[in-house]
Amino acid sequence: MALEIELSQIEHRYEALRIHERTRLSQLTTSLLENGQHTPVLVVRVAEDTERYVLIDGYARVAVLKRLGRDVVRALVLDLGEAEALLFAHQLHSHRSRSVLEEAWLLRELVEFHRWTLGSLAQKLGRTKSWVSRRLSLVRLLPEVVHEAVNEGRIAAHAAMKFLVPLARANRADCIRLIAQLGSEAVSVRQVERLYAAWRTASEEQQKRIVDEPHLFLRASEEIKHPEPPLGSRGYKELPSLIKDLSVIAALCHRARQRIEALGGVRRDDVSRAFVRARLAFGSLTALMEGSDDRSGHAHGRLALAP
Repeated sequence: MALEIELSQIEHRYEALRIHERTRLSQLTTSLLENGQHTPVLVVRVAEDTERYVLIDGYARVAVLKRLGRDVVRALVLDLGEAEALLFAHQLHSHRSRSVLEEAWLLRELVEFHRWTLGSLAQKLGRTKSWVSRRLSLVRLLPEVVHEAVNEGRIAAHAAMKFLVPLARANRADCIRLIAQLGSEAVSVRQVERLYAAWRTASEEQQKRIVDEPHLFLRASEEIKHPEPPLGSRGYKELPSLIKDLSVIAALCHRARQRIEALGGVRRDDVSRAFVRARLAFGSLTALMEGSDDRSGHAHGRLALAP
């Protein structure tokens, strides 16, 4: 049954099961302003209060309507329990691309809060128990701060699954610290990849620097990033200049060491900060030169020089 209900009557119990995509919100805002609301949101009645509803699907539409100052929303009231309604909405939008994390969040909700068994859930989804179990293992491995960052759109779900899962598996504390230090600023998949690749090949002390100052590391890596020239391109003409640059770096390191020794044990804060920037820059260069091969044998981020 479809009807108009007041936004104040809606409970947002399952908002954490959705990723907040800023681009999609902007597109929805334009669409609602120009065309109005055509597709109703999905709700179920609160069992103990027939005047209140739990929002099942349509969180982005409701968020945009609130932003536009609207008071009501067109809704389809499902005659189902909350768990069944969540599964219905998931299957209704099976054509829509969902991230692995969004699927895993839904599974965790149905298993941990609605007490569905893995077997019954797998049967309803047309999946195997092992598929459900693997999804749950992934979502439980990631620290909650990562889930929050993905939910808020600060970290892409793909980046979390590909780079933060192995980071959390190797060092959960560093994963938590990295997300905390990234703060509210959104980072790209490529930036998360660079942070993880550098962390994986760094010493323990360098790893601490990376997770403590990830934005500084990213800025330093941007300054020295050079794409690998394809075979036969003019890129190889840059090799003499590159070799010269590396020789200059070696000479600068030698001269800096002499000047540090000349300080006679005196340490200045501005010198220490400059040294941190230099070390992060060199760490990024090291990660670029020593990046590991992928399964297909191609180098990622490594300058392949013939001997």
